[in-house]
Amino acid sequence: MSSIRSLILLVALASFCAAQSEPTIFPVRVSIFYSVYCENCRGFLTGKFAPFYDTFKSWIDLDLIPFGNSTDLGGFEFSCPEGTDECIANKWHTCTDRIYKGRYPKEVAAFVNCTLWRDDGFFEDVQKCAEENYLTFLPIQHCVNELEGKIHLAANAARTKNHEPAITSYPTIEFNGTYDQELHDLAVKDFKAAICSQLKDPQTGAGPKACNFGTMITPFLSVLLLSLWILLKL
Repeated sequence: MSSIRSLILLVALASFCAAQSEPTIFPVRVSIFYSVYCENCRGFLTGKFAPFYDTFKSWIDLDLIPFGNSTDLGGFEFSCPEGTDECIANKWHTCTDRIYKGRYPKEVAAFVNCTLWRDDGFFEDVQKCAEENYLTFLPIQHCVNELEGKIHLAANAARTKNHEPAITSYPTIEFNGTYDQELHDLAVKDFKAAICSQLKDPQTGAGPKACNFGTMITPFLSVLLLSLWILLKL
């Protein structure tokens, strides 16, 4: 009986240790070309991207380019399909990203998600969403209302216009600065599958445990085996 208990304990400990270790994986830059008032973009960001961002945030270098089908008229003036409000909303996302992404990328992603939930509540929610995610509101507001915001939006316009190949739909998602049609299509349908295909240990080819079916099984198995060991010891 003692040998059985010892075997169960060893297997449980091995399972627990395996659950704690992660392979060495380099971050992947995920670029999302979108517009705040684009329904497909909002659906992707809130329904496909946001549910998995927190799980994979350690390996995602998020690159947001809000501009979409808008037009740069020159002289820091812009025309947006849904009118001036869409241009201003894109500036809110742009300014928040430029000011805070370097220090608070998780909070920026949460802010973006927060502002996209209501069809007609963007401007009512923007300050609340910033403060709920511990982002100081006044610097964002200043950026939006001043030339700084227009300069940042013009940079988004240039990246969108000069993208190769030309962007024909939104959102457009690329990984590590390279557009791949199949990977983009996969990301739009199943972001988890797309990001997991890019997160690999260069030495072993292993991905994060969150990408594997056994992610939840291994800790559960270790707990189960430890419980059996305790019962046998009684």
